[in-house]
Amino acid sequence: MIKIFALFTALLVGSVSSASERLVSIDGSLTEVVYALGAQKSLVARDDTSVHPKAVFRLPSVGYMRALSTEGVLSVKPTKVLLTDAAGPPNVINQLQLSNVEIVTIKSESSLTGVRSKIEQVGKALNKQEDTEKFLNDFDAKAKIFLDKRKTIGKAVEGKRALLFLGMQSNQLNAAGVRTKAQSVLNELGLVNAATHQAYMPISTEAMISLNPDVIIIATHGPIDKAQITKQFSFTPAFKNNRIVFKDSAELLSFGPRLPESLTSILEQLTASTSHSSTLAHQ
Repeated sequence: MIKIFALFTALLVGSVSSASERLVSIDGSLTEVVYALGAQKSLVARDDTSVHPKAVFRLPSVGYMRALSTEGVLSVKPTKVLLTDAAGPPNVINQLQLSNVEIVTIKSESSLTGVRSKIEQVGKALNKQEDTEKFLNDFDAKAKIFLDKRKTIGKAVEGKRALLFLGMQSNQLNAAGVRTKAQSVLNELGLVNAATHQAYMPISTEAMISLNPDVIIIATHGPIDKAQITKQFSFTPAFKNNRIVFKDSAELLSFGPRLPESLTSILEQLTASTSHSSTLAHQ
């Protein structure tokens, strides 16, 4: 009887604690994990990079994760804040850590294994071990599908020279250089970054001809004219061999739980035998 009472008390305390949690998620990938683990009812705010799932837009934003304000975060009266080491500025993070709010910093590595670790860390922070285990089984299965495809159909593009662009509104493209998350995406796909600069920057037509990419991946952010952009690369091997792929930037570059499916989709599109006109018709 005593054991049953103790168990009931523990469950009751856990339920009350969960119900009273006021969670702020600062990083789109972390917010996706919160939803994947079924903990979204605790969310009271997000940051500007949290754009998936669409339900997240019902929540107020505390700003861009690299330009936070102490007042903005504390204004929603959180009991816990999830963030990564990319959040800032440092003085704001220091001030938040001195407040009465629990600040949980999730270590973030731009790789499939890093995403898995991120899911584990968020699950632990939210005390959702059982849901985390179930979701990791699904994540591992999808990651295995990608890794198997990389060993098979991926051989057709392995080692190819690639450019990954961040596509903004007005059809503006910035090529990803080394030491970027985009570089990590290319690493996962077994592709070689043709660009040697750092960060993101526009490149000229002359530079594009010199780089001669076999593969072009465009991570889109906002509405862009895909057909018009594709024509810009008509002189490249990527265009001639129908190896230009568009992907949502939040899905691909946030290194969140959708990454395995996104990588698999890119491989399948790069190695498909459909004609160029057919691809454009389906975009």
